Amino acid sequence: LASYLLYNQLMIYKWNKDSVRFYYNKLASNVQNSRWGKEIKKWLDGIIPIGSIFPNIQGVNNYAKIIATDNLLENDNYTLLIFWASWCAPCRQLIPAYLKIYKKYHVKGLKFIAITLDTDKDKWLTAIKKDNISNWKHIYSDKTRLDFLNDYGLSSIPAEILLKGNKVIAKYAGADEERTDIEDLENKLKEIFND
Repeated sequence: LASYLLYNQLMIYKWNKDSVRFYYNKLASNVQNSRWGKEIKKWLDGIIPIGSIFPNIQGVNNYAKIIATDNLLENDNYTLLIFWASWCAPCRQLIPAYLKIYKKYHVKGLKFIAITLDTDKDKWLTAIKKDNISNWKHIYSDKTRLDFLNDYGLSSIPAEILLKGNKVIAKYAGADEERTDIEDLENKLKEIFND
């Protein structure tokens, strides 16, 4: 009953995360491992917590070929997933920063996969050409914007998720509840690549 009531406080009364975590940590381990306890833990950790395996996303690339993240991720290689859209002004404003990161770290093994929330393929393809990002891997999925937000724990875009192999090692901007920015990502990459 305790985990169910706490879950209701979270969902109905929108308690903040710190309050929920405070009471969750006081629950006995068998209560934390109950159905409602696991739901609370999932919410506290985020939908795709750091350390988890990133779920496969399938779609088509900018050359109309079927593509999936599972086929692009390699063991021990670093990949930056960028969730964006052609209609998203903040996403487009970050393109120069992404290009700078790509130029600096792609030669050291960092891959880029840009996953769009666009629903208009023509606008998406035009943005790729206009922004000069054709050399990145791109995925256009039939998921809706709401699907992406719910399935991947995004609060907004742009959002970045850094992977090593298929494991999530860091999240930034709309993928991170702290709303970190591009400088945090750059600092992490400096650390990884001993730069």
